[in-house]
Amino acid sequence: SGGTSGHEFGKHADVLVPWHHRTFEHGSKATADEAQRLEVCRAAAPAQHGVVDAEKRAVIYQRYCHVYEAGELDQLFEPIKDWVDVVRVYEDTGNHCVEARRTA
Repeated sequence: SGGTSGHEFGKHADVLVPWHHRTFEHGSKATADEAQRLEVCRAAAPAQHGVVDAEKRAVIYQRYCHVYEAGELDQLFEPIKDWVDVVRVYEDTGNHCVEARRTA
């Protein structure tokens, strides 16, 4: 908790960031099954909007992220304050988080 994600977002609130879907253990030698799995991923990646990085042994997808400003996430709970109590608002590895408890 309290770390950072390592991504730079600049001034944009809506961004795409790379997500690496590892096809098998990073750093291990590929078995025949793992090599076959990488080939399947390589064939399927374009249809799923992914790019195969053979060196990293991963398919890289661009995932959507909304970068919240301080207080913005809290405001999302304002309309439902009669149904939930916000227990805490915190940041974990560069992500804004809300822990809430349903009251009604």
